[in-house]
Amino acid sequence: MPSEWCYEELVELCKQKHKRDPTTYWNSLNWHDDLALFFAEKGREAWEDYARAGYSHNAFEKAVFSCEAYVVACVQSLHPMADLLAQIINAVIFKSPLEEKKVVVKEISNKLKKENAIVVKDSWDKFYHSYEFKYVSAFCNTIKHRRLIRTEGVRFSFVGQPSGNVFIQFEYIGQSYPETLGSSILNEYRKRVHELVVCTGMSITDYLRY
Repeated sequence: MPSEWCYEELVELCKQKHKRDPTTYWNSLNWHDDLALFFAEKGREAWEDYARAGYSHNAFEKAVFSCEAYVVACVQSLHPMADLLAQIINAVIFKSPLEEKKVVVKEISNKLKKENAIVVKDSWDKFYHSYEFKYVSAFCNTIKHRRLIRTEGVRFSFVGQPSGNVFIQFEYIGQSYPETLGSSILNEYRKRVHELVVCTGMSITDYLRY
């Protein structure tokens, strides 16, 4: 997480409010964020390696497979961030925190409303209901049961350079998701999820200040 959501301030405010420690969940959240960035960079490098190998057929097949694998790993790293953020909210916002195993992500918004933590609720809802996170969630919940999402092809730029794997259209719980460039998932989607997590974190800190 970037410096805008300050860990030291969060911990200090928690000590002042109720002496609860969010460190375990904070560390896990940061770890998943770092993993997502790592896999995003590896996905980009897969196509750079293809170019360095002289655009051979074998290098192409390797790049397609590698990039798809890194996209899947990136998405699977992003997905638990909602659960970890929910655990932090449960630990530091709720007057009577639930047991860890009883924290249900889908119920966080209503519980924040009952706690009158509106600033946190608004940030959480913006994150949890964002298109980017919904895509991440749908992607993960589809591929963990069966491999319905496959790389359909590779899109090339006007100058003949590969711009990345294209993941096919799929449906999840009645919602259709269009074909999507792997590079969009690794970059725009990942960055947007990161940004919204940080914004929610900052709202948690703001709430604890008062």
